[in-house]
Amino acid sequence: MRWTSVRKAREGDVTIDIFAFLTTEPNAVVVPIHPKAMPVILTEADEIET
Repeated sequence: MRWTSVRKAREGDVTIDIFAFLTTEPNAVVVPIHPKAMPVILTEADEIET
């Protein structure tokens, strides 16, 4: 998504790409690598809100 906003007063308005990561509790495979979270992978169309 493109976003226009003031990030720094001296720069004024800037337009940037924004994104987010949806995470969940890690499963047994991921927990040894990253014990706090793992990404959620949405695979079905009804899981995605547009």
